[in-house]
Amino acid sequence: MNFQKKILLIMTNITTKNMRVYLQQIGYEVTEWMAPCEGDSDKCGEALADALDDSYYGAFSYDYFPQFAQACYERNKYYIAWVVDNPHFSLWSKTVKYPTNRIFVFDNSQCGQLEKRGVEKLFYLPLGADVDAFSKVDYSNQDFTADVAFVGSLYNEDSRNLFQQIKFLPPYTRGYVEGLIRSQLNLSENILNKDMISNSVWQDIKRYVNLSQVNSYDFSYEECFVHILQKEVTKRERCQAVTLLNKFFDFKLYSASSTEFNPELKKAGYVNYETQMPLVFRQSRVNINITLRSITTGIPLRALDIMACGGFLLSNYQVELAEYFEEDKECVFYYDLEDMVMKTDYYLKHEEERRKIAEAGLRKVQTEFSLKGQLSKMKAMLEENE
Repeated sequence: MNFQKKILLIMTNITTKNMRVYLQQIGYEVTEWMAPCEGDSDKCGEALADALDDSYYGAFSYDYFPQFAQACYERNKYYIAWVVDNPHFSLWSKTVKYPTNRIFVFDNSQCGQLEKRGVEKLFYLPLGADVDAFSKVDYSNQDFTADVAFVGSLYNEDSRNLFQQIKFLPPYTRGYVEGLIRSQLNLSENILNKDMISNSVWQDIKRYVNLSQVNSYDFSYEECFVHILQKEVTKRERCQAVTLLNKFFDFKLYSASSTEFNPELKKAGYVNYETQMPLVFRQSRVNINITLRSITTGIPLRALDIMACGGFLLSNYQVELAEYFEEDKECVFYYDLEDMVMKTDYYLKHEEERRKIAEAGLRKVQTEFSLKGQLSKMKAMLEENE
């Protein structure tokens, strides 16, 4: 296989503008491609199939799109997808088992779930931060200074939280589910799974909660409902966390989510990923990361971005983050919300210790978790597989 062939870079709203440059630097000839259609997956797939001539090795995208997998399968070209979300419901498409797929996932637990479903062309690859882009940001703008900051959604809008849309469950079933949510809130380890719910409770849930099924998907009702519970846990966890941080510290919340649940919260609003977010991370003395609970073990990109901008990271404990980063030397973990408050207070009072940890975290991401570096690992894995 000639790895110097062209690849088609599928541009989406989450594709970094530097992706083409990095792919070219590691040896690919790259053509950027934007699907000439909106909202019609069949037309997008047909357009990709038309664009893939014999000179292409395959197509590459952030996240997995069944219509693009179908197009590459029909043209006998590789479809390389780097999944950056968990859950990513498109992975339940029956197309994931196509032999032309090369699917990379950042959460090892997600990798295990896909393997159990018989997905063979599957690779584990942690995400990478765009350290080159962040190093070129002008950090002289001091409009984003704060003692403590959190950037992200609170998932408290009905449109983003399906649990809030459930109108009725029988009292016993509602109490059962509520008990699971509260139990998970008290634990740093992610324990929620479908086996924790009894058959009788599953029957009640399925009777009252309708989750639409698409015939072309190997849809798992139980897994989907667990993801709904995990998002509800994340919502409660984040709302409680920002309330505590706002109570005790000079705190800024950068989010488009509603703060009606706590009018005292000082919401600074949404920040642009490329131009403003790096300033928040660099100029906030403590940056809080609260991982979406459905990312069971993996390192969220937000944690890497914080360190890549030279920010101090205080994150919930995450298995793979602890595997790759040295606790209290490159970043700091908290194990419950009380621990989060105590450690925030400690590191605000220990400037030099905090600065050294931020510098060490930056060095680790620059050397081991840069976007270009992870793409190089991806290419090596593809070559080894062939």
